[in-house]
Amino acid sequence: VAGNETTASAICEGMWLLLTNPEQLDRLRADPELIPNAVEEVLRMATPTANMWRVCLKDTELGGVEIPSGSPMIVRFSAANRDPAVFENPHAFDVARANAGEHLALGARVHFCLGAQLARMEMTKAFEALIERLPNPRIAPGSPDPEYPPNILLRGMKSLPLEFDPA
Repeated sequence: VAGNETTASAICEGMWLLLTNPEQLDRLRADPELIPNAVEEVLRMATPTANMWRVCLKDTELGGVEIPSGSPMIVRFSAANRDPAVFENPHAFDVARANAGEHLALGARVHFCLGAQLARMEMTKAFEALIERLPNPRIAPGSPDPEYPPNILLRGMKSLPLEFDPA
């Protein structure tokens, strides 16, 4: 699923974020140079790999909780990407956020995603095309709220029914 499901999920969630925050879509239409930063903000907000299993390698204390070496852990990238100590107004979607690229959606250090640059490029090209070529995109009327299949690691919408005016 690496580089396929995660990237497709991020693009889908990005469209949902843009369509539910139309002022942000208008900003991208007015200034397409913001699209690469918008990709970072989508990754921060959508975090398609929401969690990952890890093993604590040394005795650690985190938030006042002792974690012994060898303990299984789950790292919540999606929670870290909304940390108010790192991101001002962390639950708001802002395509011009100055530090959007500080997210952990693609991992970090030795666990950094091997396909990160490809995913960013695919997302950038997808948003360029979708924003340029879809007149008046919108969520199809009567569509249910986004549904997410149960998955401990990955997060992606089951579907996103869209409509747009003919070109």
